[in-house]
Amino acid sequence: MNIIWSCAITTFLCCWSALIVNLPNPESTRWSTFGRKLLLLGLCAVAPEAIFQVALGQWLSANDSKKLFHESGYSDWTLRHSFFVDMGGLHLRCPDHSSFPINSRQLHYLITRGYATYPSIKENQIRDRNKVDGTLRLITLIQTLFFMTSLLLRAVQKLAITALELSTAAFVVLSILTTAFWFRKPADVEHCEFIEANASVATIRGNENWPVDAAYTYTPLDFIGREEWSWSILWMHGLNCLRRLHLAGQPQQLPVQRFQNTVVPVIRGWFLALFAGSSLTYLGIFVAGWNYSFPTSIEQILWRSASLTALVTAIAVFLTQRIFFQWCPSLCRITNRLRFSPETGEGLAAMQNKCPQKVFGRVDPLKRKIDHLFASLRNNSVSKDPALDAPVMAVMMTWFFGFFYVSARAYLIVADLVELRSLPMSAYETLNWSSLSPFIP
Repeated sequence: MNIIWSCAITTFLCCWSALIVNLPNPESTRWSTFGRKLLLLGLCAVAPEAIFQVALGQWLSANDSKKLFHESGYSDWTLRHSFFVDMGGLHLRCPDHSSFPINSRQLHYLITRGYATYPSIKENQIRDRNKVDGTLRLITLIQTLFFMTSLLLRAVQKLAITALELSTAAFVVLSILTTAFWFRKPADVEHCEFIEANASVATIRGNENWPVDAAYTYTPLDFIGREEWSWSILWMHGLNCLRRLHLAGQPQQLPVQRFQNTVVPVIRGWFLALFAGSSLTYLGIFVAGWNYSFPTSIEQILWRSASLTALVTAIAVFLTQRIFFQWCPSLCRITNRLRFSPETGEGLAAMQNKCPQKVFGRVDPLKRKIDHLFASLRNNSVSKDPALDAPVMAVMMTWFFGFFYVSARAYLIVADLVELRSLPMSAYETLNWSSLSPFIP
């Protein structure tokens, strides 16, 4: 029970102190907001690499926005300002439209073009709204240092370390990084600010050569600063699949009244390498349990297989996205050769010339079904937003490798608890803390 409580307390404290959610819908109840945070708390506990990716992307986006404001002469704009606006802290009111949240890049765009005035929000006002408890973070730091020091000391004294303790240590690594990148993000802010636009949405869209009646995915200002990339596109694809299976909430009404917590802004360059390296380090810690003493040899083999599978498939997913989205995007044309338009009949005439009518009558329905399947794989969003188009091969390979990754991670979680039924005797031995100091006998 000491092992279980130590790991559970460390994990909970790291999750609760590190997790910072976006502002809720202005009409949301506290219970719905609390329930949403509990769901994210569970995601943070079982998939800390996903939360770390979100934190890193949000920090990069906020830092880029801060630079934009400074270049425009607004030197008092800070990272806290960018985080506050990007998390839905500022809603725009227009004469011809209901209010909706805007991000910091959209705010900069509106200010520099004279559609809105610079908001008079001071950094100390944002800091006052921050409900993160410094005492809780201090307690978390002390507990984390105590836990990691005890594991290191057990390894030095050649005492057994359980799989649950190893998994907790891996979690702590990403938790520290997540806390670092979200350190300036205000926590548990409940109420947003409003800013008035001196022009209508139709005027703004029209002046920027954007069709007034064009569809949008989030807000009418989507055309400002929106940048989808491989992770965000594939994440939305997976989320839409879960929605169709009724395993996730349905899309928000348009315009959205809150920014989703799991949307990942673009990560580039060395920061992408940082994310990849940190995630692989996290998964590599599980491989460190290669020679652990499990109750049965089958469980040891399964642990080795699952830890290697998680590591290899994570690399495969990363390479798949880089290959199809960045390095060789032309590979997606392989599946486009089979495509034709059911509405216009494009490509059917060529098939009729090559195939007898009897054969074509059988091929045509199959061809339409294949095209419909590929269209769904390419873009399964409700509005068929072209910004969410993905190469079919990238989607298929990501789901293939993702299935094995999730299965391996799920087994590792189960194995952490199953192993506790039969531990080696040294797992119960008390640490000799005096070995930390050569001056203590």
